[in-house]
Amino acid sequence: MEKIAVDLFTRLGETVASSLSPLLRRKVSVSTPTVNKLNTADISKQIATEGGVCVASVSFPFSSVIVLYLPSELARFLPELIINSKAKEAPAAFTDLHSSALTEIMNSVWNAAASAIGASLNLPFKISAASVFWSTIADTMERVSVLKEAQEFYCSFYKIVFPGSRGVLMVAVVPVSFVEQLIKKAVKPPPSPVKKKVPLESFKVEHVPAAAAAEEHPKPKEKEVRFSRNLEVILDIPMEIVVELGHRDMKIGQVLEIAPGSVVELWREVDTPVDIKISGIVIAKGEVVSVGENFGVRISKLVTPTERLEEV
Repeated sequence: MEKIAVDLFTRLGETVASSLSPLLRRKVSVSTPTVNKLNTADISKQIATEGGVCVASVSFPFSSVIVLYLPSELARFLPELIINSKAKEAPAAFTDLHSSALTEIMNSVWNAAASAIGASLNLPFKISAASVFWSTIADTMERVSVLKEAQEFYCSFYKIVFPGSRGVLMVAVVPVSFVEQLIKKAVKPPPSPVKKKVPLESFKVEHVPAAAAAEEHPKPKEKEVRFSRNLEVILDIPMEIVVELGHRDMKIGQVLEIAPGSVVELWREVDTPVDIKISGIVIAKGEVVSVGENFGVRISKLVTPTERLEEV
């Protein structure tokens, strides 16, 4: 049973690191978890201080919760980095804006964690939106009925490190009953097929006449006809073309300030050609024109594969 708990917490730790790194634009590393079985009183003694308590509800394959506890400094510093990427230290207070930013961070983590845990257990796994409390774990357990009713928990202790922050403790908590139900629900992968040895004498070497070999390897003209027919198969596949006027990165605080009448300046000069994209890849440049009552785009340049590689 503890192996399942360790696998679960390992996937969660890996997901935290892989999810936070692109969000914070810096490498985040999370240590291998140390897993202990504790009761409510033990948890209250070992983790007595307030911090960011993130509670995620598991809705499939059964109902339960997973708790992630971030110490005070880390809970304030993570959302501050999203709001202000140049922040050097945690702010003094944990505001409503920090709570909203931390909630978005945790939603990203839980979505990725659901996929990783499901793949590890060979089981569909769904985690709903996270709730964030500035509290102690003990107080949070009193608020959440599933935690209040549980007797024992698996607690995982991690060390999380990233540039600009000294290593701090992070704790994940799940009820023991949660792991017990996972064991019952987990689907064992099908056994690998047994390979049968085939005696050499069963293989026969056939001599193919030259005429038959020529039929198997058609002349270049026949290959060209087949290629043309294969190309015709994909000609009617619909593709969406996107014309991008421009883009801009904005902090969460700036987005929250947007109101009717606000002007968002894009990172593109007025006389710069727009990008024409297919599947997110720029294939051409052009200028926006009016076609009757609709907008259109006049192609001014096709982007070569070499130019696309230079832009990457």
